[in-house]
Amino acid sequence: MESDWSQGYVTEVLYTEHFFRELSPAWLNYVATINGCQPRPLDPGFTYMELGCGLGQTVTLLAGAHPQGRFFGVDFNPAHVDWARRYAASAGIGNVEFLERSFLDLSAQEVPECDFIVLHGVYAWVSAEVRAGIQRIIRERLKPGGLVYNSYNCLPGWAADSPLQKLILETSKHLSGDATQRTQAALKSVEELVGAKFGYFAVTPTAGKMAAKMSERNANYLAHEFLNEHWTPFYSSDVADEMSNAKLNFVGSATLAENHLELLGGDDLQAKVKAQPTQRLRQLFQDLAQNQRFRRDVFVRGHAQLNRAGIVRNMENQAFGALRDLKNVTNVAKVARGEVKFDEKAFPALKESLQQGTWSVGDLRKEMLARKLTHLDVERTMTLMAATGIAVPCAMSSRPAPMPENPKQIKIPLATNRALMKRMVDNLAPGNLVSTLAGNALSIDPIYAVILSQASQSWKDKAELKERLMGEVKRRRIRFSKPAKEEKPQDDNERAAQFFDRFWADEAPVLHRLGVIELA
Repeated sequence: MESDWSQGYVTEVLYTEHFFRELSPAWLNYVATINGCQPRPLDPGFTYMELGCGLGQTVTLLAGAHPQGRFFGVDFNPAHVDWARRYAASAGIGNVEFLERSFLDLSAQEVPECDFIVLHGVYAWVSAEVRAGIQRIIRERLKPGGLVYNSYNCLPGWAADSPLQKLILETSKHLSGDATQRTQAALKSVEELVGAKFGYFAVTPTAGKMAAKMSERNANYLAHEFLNEHWTPFYSSDVADEMSNAKLNFVGSATLAENHLELLGGDDLQAKVKAQPTQRLRQLFQDLAQNQRFRRDVFVRGHAQLNRAGIVRNMENQAFGALRDLKNVTNVAKVARGEVKFDEKAFPALKESLQQGTWSVGDLRKEMLARKLTHLDVERTMTLMAATGIAVPCAMSSRPAPMPENPKQIKIPLATNRALMKRMVDNLAPGNLVSTLAGNALSIDPIYAVILSQASQSWKDKAELKERLMGEVKRRRIRFSKPAKEEKPQDDNERAAQFFDRFWADEAPVLHRLGVIELA
């Protein structure tokens, strides 16, 4: 049974642990930059607030990645706030503060004016009164020129499947158990309706498939997704109208590909969208073209559209990096329209550069000229590489010294990362490490965390370090999940050895170039 203070939102179970990289200040600044707005200055400091922060993982890790910033997480669920405070304390992150407040109660005196206000997966799950409270907070606390991130379920993508949520919500009210048990039982009853050939599922087969797929998801997530009384998908135009109550103008999408209409459809589709007289209508048409289900909108308070010269100046300082290994990435990337093919001569040079560290567009342009790739439009290429997920916007440009050929020790310079690593090792659970260069966090497999822990003490050669890992696997009785397809059965030692080799081939270079680890 929901508590009286729940305002129709699920409170009896905790939300899930998640980190959302799109909420990074560096990421939001990039969206502003490519769409002709001024990015917010990150140095010497800035203020950032997440509304509906849940367990606080995102805002805490971003605080760790931006020690010069001041961060606030707001959530009305005391269990969430307690968990978030404990998480931040365990990581030694002191520049984040958590407030247990509803959006109707948060006063202007409790939080300073903010450069960034973000809310992920909140707006479509709360009542009109609470949304008005969100608008009030933004109106009172966002600085002129400040940026807002607001993600939500949207139409038309949810139009056919939205009865599924209503069915699960209403069915769950008559079932026993906590929120997770009721949600799972309701999903099972929906699957039975599919088998009974109910007409709705016959004409909307995606709803039945979604119910089957959802039953495999995290139970706490499902409860928060489906059991909220005010679950309402929105048209983007309606959200834009409500955001205007806080003096906000739409900037672009934190789903980077959606800022490039040419990647989303053919010439006829592009022409139809571009022909619309307002940005509001163009976004609505773009949603119809994509049958959009989820949006990550970025707004600005005040919108002085820069001319092309101003955009170019800002892009010169825009940094990019790669948060994953690029060795096997080809110059052909899949997009909604089909494929993007990057220049065959320049692409290897760009990959090689990104495997050295993070680069501003200005520095990368000089590097390409030094390599005699004078024909390359670096700015355009990097925006497309970001849109296709090969590169990501970063906080600063920096390249560490090359990795030594035969390292003897791994050092983790940030105390925050040492604490986060220990948490992963102790719990043998996935987690994240932060990069101040990227201004973001990277997901880490717990076995990689164990390797990092073992490597913090010097070794003679990698064979000795591998033996050290094998000893730890045996001591802690670590068990590895069996791959879906395995040519021949492997024991845990063999799987641990594979993780060790992959760490040095793929993971260590990424962590090194992003300043997360140092090799001596």
